Amino acid sequence: MMKPSHLERIDKLADVFMLASLVQFKYVQTISEPNDINFIVGLAGGYEVFGAPQDYDNFMDKYITWLEMRN
Repeated sequence: MMKPSHLERIDKLADVFMLASLVQFKYVQTISEPNDINFIVGLAGGYEVFGAPQDYDNFMDKYITWLEMRN
């Protein structure tokens, strides 16, 4: 289990999000719609990270903000 202080530091970073494992936005290729159980983030190289449905809106908000900053 990750220390709370690590999670706080991760949350402050603009280009990463903690789901079942750490997602670095620059490697995101697909994001599924959430269902009752989870949603899936597909990353470069075929790796998939699962997130809880209640994390979907926060994940998308942070990801879209990151995309907007890149333009």
